[in-house]
Amino acid sequence: MADDERPVPPEDPADRESDELAETHAEATARADRATARADKATERADAAEASNEADARYRRRVGTLLAVLAVATGFVTVIETRAATNESFYARETTRTGVEAMAANVTAAAAVGVEVDLHAEQVALAASPLLSADARATDLATAAVDDRAVQPELTRLLLDTQRLSLKQAAQAETRVTWNNRASQYGTVITTLGVALFLVGFTLVLGRKIRPPVLLPGLLLAVYCLGWTAWIWHREIPDTPPAAIEATAAGNVGVAEARYADALAEFDKAIKRDSDYPEAFSGRSAAGFLAANPDYLTTGAVTDVTSEMFKRSVDDAADGVELSQGRDFLSVYLESLTAFYAGDYETTVATAEEAIPLNPLAAQVYFLEAAAQLALGDVDAAVASVDAGVKILDPQEASQANRILVADFVNELEQVRHAVPERAADVDTAITDIALAEAELVFESVTGTAPAGAVFDVSTLDWKDGELAVKAEYRGLPPDTPISAYIYERPAEGERGSSRSTSPCSASSRVTARSTARSRHPATAHRPSCDSTSMRRGHWSTARCVRESRPPAEQPGIV
Repeated sequence: MADDERPVPPEDPADRESDELAETHAEATARADRATARADKATERADAAEASNEADARYRRRVGTLLAVLAVATGFVTVIETRAATNESFYARETTRTGVEAMAANVTAAAAVGVEVDLHAEQVALAASPLLSADARATDLATAAVDDRAVQPELTRLLLDTQRLSLKQAAQAETRVTWNNRASQYGTVITTLGVALFLVGFTLVLGRKIRPPVLLPGLLLAVYCLGWTAWIWHREIPDTPPAAIEATAAGNVGVAEARYADALAEFDKAIKRDSDYPEAFSGRSAAGFLAANPDYLTTGAVTDVTSEMFKRSVDDAADGVELSQGRDFLSVYLESLTAFYAGDYETTVATAEEAIPLNPLAAQVYFLEAAAQLALGDVDAAVASVDAGVKILDPQEASQANRILVADFVNELEQVRHAVPERAADVDTAITDIALAEAELVFESVTGTAPAGAVFDVSTLDWKDGELAVKAEYRGLPPDTPISAYIYERPAEGERGSSRSTSPCSASSRVTARSTARSRHPATAHRPSCDSTSMRRGHWSTARCVRESRPPAEQPGIV
């Protein structure tokens, strides 16, 4: 019989019961284990929830504290922003009040200057009067009756008041602008702190995983704002000492009255009081330049570009530019002017470009730039600069003011001729063009060409006993022919610089005539100031440039 066909023994009931019991026990054990596991998990979840709640509570406490700190910081910034705005408002009122006082003082000083000029003109007229020339005592009595020196002390006081108030107004305006900027910056800080507060507070409603990308920018903004506030707080508010303003005003008046040594001493005082006061440095630069070249305001002569005085003037101009951050026109212009006479034409052009935006109506800057551009060979740029300068000249002021500007430009062009001889032809063209342009302001319509057969010559040009006598002869000029004559006084051999051209006499030819002659006296000598000449109804009168009888210290100057 095969093995698989053997009979299966009957199952033992006891074994079957045992197996069932074992299976039941295993199932019970498994159920118990699962229950235990569920209980453990519930416990773990409860523990995790409790831990999470505790962490969230700690986070909320920390964020709440941070928000409170930021709120206090924002309140502090708001307070100091209000203080800055209040100070700005105060200085705005003070600046306006001082400006009104300065305008009143300026009007009064201008009236006094007018009286002084009229008195001096009357003195000159009386001294040259044919009716009095035969009697020296009568001449002395007449001129004493209109002695312009009597108004000089009062004029000096008025000029000092004008300068002091103008400088005070400028200082107050600078302080006001600084407070205004500070208030605006604090306002920006407050706005930025508001953004930081929002970002930090917004994390309270976000999940733990999303919090860091929002919290971190908020914290960085908050730290940045606090640092920014500290930086603004520690920035200096400009406050020019009154003593520095007073000394600078006295220095400016000293320059105006040609008392250059006194002016330099006053500017030194001002700089000792405030070593960061740009107006004191620019004023000392002007005083030093004029002390080294005392004829400049009278004749336009620049004869010294090598002395220590001139070099310090250049350094002071550079300091004025730096301290004012390029906003002081006088400093920038002096940098350009001194560079021109030192032969540094590239610097002249560069600094002139910086000066023009500071005072777009300063024709002398365009003319100086044109002379330097001509020296560099850039004729097209020079023509453009001359055109820009001529457009600024006021036809209503077609007299002494415009003539001085054009005469100084002629001086600069002659300096180019001296320093760069190969530009002589361009210099001649430029002189003719500028003389024609200025004549057109006086006579309105000038062709710049002489009528056929017309002759205009300077027959006599003589310097004797402190007087320059000029006599011109002409023929073939129709009646009412306008003539513009420029006389350029050259320095003596071996001397540098040039002298101010005297500008047009009015006459009865559509021609611009220019005469040159070599001076018989050294270029460093005191130059005369020129009285205007005239030609009417075809009669040429001798043009005379007479030395002032008053000492230079008593002569009012022009800055």
